[in-house]
Amino acid sequence: MDPDPQAGVQVGMRVVRGVDWKWGQQDGGEGGVGMVVELGRHGSPSTPDRTVVVQWDQGTRTNYRVGYQGAHDQPLESGEGALLKVVMPHRT
Repeated sequence: MDPDPQAGVQVGMRVVRGVDWKWGQQDGGEGGVGMVVELGRHGSPSTPDRTVVVQWDQGTRTNYRVGYQGAHDQPLESGEGALLKVVMPHRT
């Protein structure tokens, strides 16, 4: 079984676009900051398993794939190839 790519993702994580961003101005432009507001759930038609929803501070709210149907937008990874990078991890 593949590891769950959503395992380290938490609602409340603050994120910015990474170097491989390809989603135009969804985040309000370079330097835009957003927050993970929802994690995908099995059986959900709007936010399926292996996706996350990011609410960008400029107002846009969008789904990003985290392994959904084999696609990896790879949000929330801190490596150089990440599409989104954590800027402030959620603290409990």
